[in-house]
This record gives sequence, C-alpha cells and structure tokens, in this order.
Amino acid sequence: MTITTGSRIGPYEVTSQLGAGGMGVVFRATDTKLDRQVAIKVLPEHLASESERLSRFKREAQALAALNHPNVAQIYGLEESESNPCIVMELVHGETLREIISRGAIPLDDALKIAKQIARALEAAHEKGIVHRDLKPANIKVLPDGTVKVLDFGLARILEAESTAVNVSQSPTLMGVTGGGVLLGTAAYMSPEQARGRAVDRRCDIWALGCVMYEMVMGTQAFAGETITDILAAVVKTEPDWTGLAQRAPHRFIEVLRGCLRKDPADRFHDAADVRILIDESIAAPAPSTTIDRSRSVSAWLLLPAVSLALIAGSIGAWLVMNNSGSSTLNTATTRFSISLGDDQLRPRGMPFAISRGGASVVYTNRRRVESEFMLRTRDRLETISIDGTASAVNPFFSADGRTLAFFATGKLKKVSMTGGAPSTIADVAGSSQIRGATWSSNDTIVYAVANGISLWKVLPGGVPQRIPVASDLGDNLWWPDFLPDGKNVLATLAKDRTRAVGLIDIESGIWQPLIEGGSQPHYIEEGYIVFSRGADLIGAGFDSEALRLTTPQFSLLKGVKALTASLLERADYDISKDGALIYFPEGSDDRPLLSWVDPKGAATFLPAAGANDVVISPDGRQVALNFFGRLTDVVSVYDFDRGKPTRLTFEEGQNMGPVWSPDGKWIAYAFGSLQSNAFYRKPSDGSGSRELLYTAPLGSFMTSWHPDGSRILFQQGPDKPGWTFISFLSTHGNLKRF
Repeated sequence: MTITTGSRIGPYEVTSQLGAGGMGVVFRATDTKLDRQVAIKVLPEHLASESERLSRFKREAQALAALNHPNVAQIYGLEESESNPCIVMELVHGETLREIISRGAIPLDDALKIAKQIARALEAAHEKGIVHRDLKPANIKVLPDGTVKVLDFGLARILEAESTAVNVSQSPTLMGVTGGGVLLGTAAYMSPEQARGRAVDRRCDIWALGCVMYEMVMGTQAFAGETITDILAAVVKTEPDWTGLAQRAPHRFIEVLRGCLRKDPADRFHDAADVRILIDESIAAPAPSTTIDRSRSVSAWLLLPAVSLALIAGSIGAWLVMNNSGSSTLNTATTRFSISLGDDQLRPRGMPFAISRGGASVVYTNRRRVESEFMLRTRDRLETISIDGTASAVNPFFSADGRTLAFFATGKLKKVSMTGGAPSTIADVAGSSQIRGATWSSNDTIVYAVANGISLWKVLPGGVPQRIPVASDLGDNLWWPDFLPDGKNVLATLAKDRTRAVGLIDIESGIWQPLIEGGSQPHYIEEGYIVFSRGADLIGAGFDSEALRLTTPQFSLLKGVKALTASLLERADYDISKDGALIYFPEGSDDRPLLSWVDPKGAATFLPAAGANDVVISPDGRQVALNFFGRLTDVVSVYDFDRGKPTRLTFEEGQNMGPVWSPDGKWIAYAFGSLQSNAFYRKPSDGSGSRELLYTAPLGSFMTSWHPDGSRILFQQGPDKPGWTFISFLSTHGNLKRF
C-alpha cells in the first residue's frame, strides 16, 4: 500500500513521514477522536504477507500494549490499512541517543541517569517476557526534561522466526537497509550469540545495554569496524578499550560494563534489575586512584548509635516523593547500609564530618587519634584511611568537584588533595576555633563564618581573607554559608538572640535577602531545592537559583536528626552535598565519650558520666570537673570519686564551659557564653553559694589555668585580638585586677 500525507488509517490522519528502515516506515499522524499526535509504524509488506508472522505479531503486540512504563514508548493499538497491519504508538519528542552521542561523549553523571532509565525499561519488559533484541542509541530517545523513552520494544523478537537459530542477514533491522551507517550501527549492538545466529533471550538486551553505556561515556562504539563482517568479528572475538574507559569512569562502573559484555551469555548478568542496582552502586564509587569522581549516588548509609557513620545519599530527586500539596517523604526504595566506625569517635564541637559529591566519600574528625585527626571512608573500601597532616583539624568541607578537602587548623585554612599528598595552607584565618561553617564555590572562592564578632569572610584564589560587608542592623551572626551556582550569593543563617532565619548574602555587596523564618544550616541542592534544619528536623523547599526565590512550600524531609548544640548555636548534625548526598546523626544515637579512671597499676574503671567533655582533675586528684554539652544548655559538673556521682555546678541556660580549678580545689572558674561575649565566673566547687563575675571577655575567650599562687588566671583572649592576657583577683572577694 502507499501512504502519503493526508492518508487515513482508521481514525488517524497521516501528517508526515518520520523515518524508514528495515522494520517499516514510521509516520506522524493525528488521532481525530482523541485529538492527540501519534506515531504509526507500517510493517514491510513482505513480512505482513506471512500469516504465521502476522498472527504472532498481533498476539505479541497486544502484550506490548499492556507494558505501561514511563521509560517505554507506549503502544496504543493496531490498525489495518488495505490488510496491512499498522502499529499505533506514542509520539515521543526529543533527540535520539544517537543524535546526542554524535556531538561527543556524554558526561558521566548524565550517562548514568540515562543508563539507569534504560535498565528500568528493560526490567519492566523482561518481567512480562518481552525482549527487545534491537536495543541501540537510535531506538532510545531523551526528552527535554531528561526522561528516557525506549522505542520499538519487542519488535525484533516479534518479527523473528520461531526457530531457535536466526540468520543475521535476515535480522529485521538489517533487512532491506542499504545505508552502511545504519548497518554498522545495528551490528555494533548485537550480542555474540546473535552474531553467531544462535538462540537468544533477555541476556542479549543486557549486552546491548552495556554497548550503549560504553558508547555514551566514550563517544565511540564498543565494537567497531569498516564493514558488518568486521564489526561482528569484533563482537565475537575482541574486547572494548577498557584502558581508555578507566580514564573516564570509576572502577565500579567499569565492572558493571564487564558484567554486561561477557561473551558467554552464561557468564553475563542475567537480569536488568541487577544491572540497575549495580549502576546505582557504581555512581557512588570512586576511581581506582581514590580520586573522588563527580557521579551521583543513589544509595544510603545509615548512621547507627555509637558505632557507625551513615548516610542517605543520592540526588535529592531520587529520595523525595512530592505531591501537589508540597509535602514530601523519604523514598523507602533507597538502598541502605551501615559503615562501622569501630573505636573512632566524632568530635562534639564544630562540624564533625563532611560528605563528597554523590556520597562516595565521608571525612570525619576523630578524637581518639593524635597522628591523624581526619579519617576517610570510601564506599569501595572496608577500612578507614587516616589523612596525614590533619592533626588538630576541624570543620572539614569539600571543594565543588569533591576532589579536594579543606579544613581549619591552628589558625590556618588548609587543603589536601583526596588523591594523596601533604596539606597546604590556603590562608591565615583569625578565629579558626570558632568556625560556623564554610563553603567552596566552583570558581575556587571560599566563604567561611566565624562566631566571634567577625562574621563572614571570603578568600579568593591566591588571596587573603576579606571581610564581607554586612549591614549593621544584621549584627555579626551570619553563619553556615553555602554557595549558590552563581558563585556570587551564599545561603546563610542569621542568628539574632534566640531566633534563626535563612536568607541570601551577596558576597560583594553584603546585601541580605531573607527567605525562611525559623531555619538554620541551609544547603542548596542542584536539582532546585533548599534543605535546612529546624530543631531535629530537616526541611526542604523548592528554590530557583537564577530568580533567587522559593518555588514550593516547605515540606518535611527527614525527622529525628541529632542536634547536639546549645541554643546559641542551634544546628543539627548533618551535611549534604550539592547533588543531594546526605550524612547525619539520628536523634538518640550516642557518640559521646565514656569517662574512665585508670589507677597507677593500669586498672580502668568506667565512671557514670558518659558524654562528658573538658575533663579537668582537681589538685588533690579526688574530683573531676566536667563539661556536658546539651541541646539547649551546656553544664559544668563536678564528679567526686568517693561519692561515685557528678554534682551539677551550673544551672543557667546557655553555654557554661571550660572549667578550671583553683590551686586549693575550693573554686572552679568557668565561662558563660553569649552571642556578644564570654563572661568569666567562679563558684565554690562543692556547689554552695552563687556564682561571682570575674571578667567580661571578648567572644571566643576562654580560661586555661589558675596560677599556683591563686592570684591570677591565664586566659586566651578572643581570636579577633590574638595573644595571651593575665587577670588577677582576690580569691576571697572576687575583686578583679588586670595585668
């Protein structure tokens, strides 16, 4: 039959021809009943004339019509025009994968997204007993929004003879095609058993998926040649360029491809679902050199009490399910596993951990080691790796590409490559012990916050820290910065009194734009979200990074995140990468150190004071001053070995910290922190009497020791005024005299 523009096939009116090949001609048509655009494929007449094949085609086309999957082009039905069967299909807009690859290799992140959707399509089809047998880039379309549609599902199988052997020359994609490029493109994705004319099953689709994945990442076919014979010989006898692929993709991803492209189908992956899961895992795996790759993670680590670090990693769109009301829940299909920390313990102050892009690596601070304070866990290793040169380091954070780690130590901002080597200094930093978050943009600008009246600073490549101008009415309490993609604006938390707000700061002008009341620690996620903490909950909201405005109502993202901070600092223990990999402590987990007493013979006795910090032994050795960090209040207590329990010394709500003993053991001095300053007090060590004010010091000041003659206390003044100062007082009256 001859079909042209204007021809009618049932209720469909043909408007144009879209393409032609060995399996028929495809037309664009209008469904006059439902007023929609469709694609109509007309089978070649020589195939339609064979009654057995025609009967089988109709029977399996009905099965394909029942395959309703978002990654499969839907078959709407069958029509006949002059006894010639026609398939009515969904009209898929967008480019074919062949057209996209023709412009060059696809970035690994995007290639993995596409591969995962193809695997899902194969998984759905195989579950219904449908095998594609002609999967190739020309049969895969990518819609403008990134959705992948696999075309012509099952048609290759439908048109084959029922015999177990097939003739390559009679393959429907090759039949009647004279264009060498089409022939080469089709032969390049045939499995070895197809090339040999043997029986095939769904494992031939696994092979083809491996070929497509390889071609997306490399930009060239896995098996190439000048003629069909050359290509088929390569398919049967040679291997792809694994060495070249290793320069572009992580080791785990390469192993997935090897499993897809094994010559013997018995050794090949059997199920598309297995490949999809392995693609998920390969996304988070680093390359063999331990360089952190930029692929996205779609699996999860769970942080279990006391013994494991854990994470919900993945593109935020993969683990959020949003409805029209803007609410959201965690996707329970996310893979979960835990990583034991063994004897390691996280520091309770500052940000104790950081996560790289895709959740491939986690760095955390270890309070039990001296030789290497930072520990590295990667998804492909069972053991923890220490990072040399990071003693006394705090507040780790990754560069935009995840290949470099930055941190603060001994008054300096430093960095170290994740591939190894010694740390180097970026800049000298005042107030490094009072850091309240840092962020590193793609243009290598770093912004960090200091909670001692200095507020936000920026460090340009090769430069020195510069204070970001902030309007006086905002105060100096802009914390937890996080860069937006423009490299000009950062999200930040405005901390005033006991209120918190999330907003934007222009790092050039210092102009503040409020966004959200009652939030802290905001992070921008590349898929168009803001994530922030509110107490023990993580909240999300849609955000347009170009228009700088919220696009959806707030929604609950995750509940029960541990918040170990006092009211002045208010933060939750979590970190999240730009592509949505999340690490956090769940509420109720216990990372607090245990207190033990070791006698001269080496016998250790654990004391009932879990969670104590700043442990200071009294001059007579019979008591210990302890600092307990709480969610709203930090408490100073005294543990008496004879009584066997601690006695609370401070009751004021806020930061009570840094206890020091008087030489006679009768007094304890400590600091009480506020947003503006640290007030030094003393109080009888037995808890009797009221506190006495000794001195009001700059924010960030702390006492270190009491002079043996009892007349003076040594303290370090706030980081904005480096140096040491003595203060003197009369121990009986609390009168102050400065030196």
